[in-house]
Amino acid sequence: MEKKKTLPRAASPEEAGISSSEILEFLKDVKEAGFELHGFMVIRDGVVGAEGFFPPFSKEYRHQMWSVSKSFVSAAIGFLIDEGHLALQTKIQDIFPEYLPKKKDENLEKLTVEHVLTMTSGKLTKYLSTKGENADWTKEYFDAPWYNEPGKEFKYVNENYYLLAAVVKKSPANPSSSILRPGSSSRSALKIPSGKPTRGA
Repeated sequence: MEKKKTLPRAASPEEAGISSSEILEFLKDVKEAGFELHGFMVIRDGVVGAEGFFPPFSKEYRHQMWSVSKSFVSAAIGFLIDEGHLALQTKIQDIFPEYLPKKKDENLEKLTVEHVLTMTSGKLTKYLSTKGENADWTKEYFDAPWYNEPGKEFKYVNENYYLLAAVVKKSPANPSSSILRPGSSSRSALKIPSGKPTRGA
């Protein structure tokens, strides 16, 4: 079994070069502002100087990640590009030939990883469509209509990053559960949970 990787902890905030009084001031401001803070972690130079969690939450509690998932997915895509497994100009249809329509689609032939990454894919998916455990999200993306040709217009479409997560998962370089683990000096100790991309990303 692979050993779980964790960040090193300092014995005190000051040991990590962080002021305890500033952390206390931060927590006071949060309380006075009425923010619902589930937890916090202060890291400096790769060392955790302070962390805390507020009941019923704990460090073991798994939160919905929402759009922060896009940061993890785009980082994974960046690693694949940096290591030569992928390119910004890689055609999406070349990655998923099994989803090609029977009829020629000129827009699909133009669609690249860069278009999907920059939210200029031209695809307009159904945001309220059912994305159950057995749904084929990649097929839904390919079947979605075009609002414009790729690269012509920005539109914030969550499913662009669902597709990129599928690109990461399909890559022969690494499974999606380990793509962000240290495999080279450029990688961080982050981890994308295996399985479906985070819903509502």
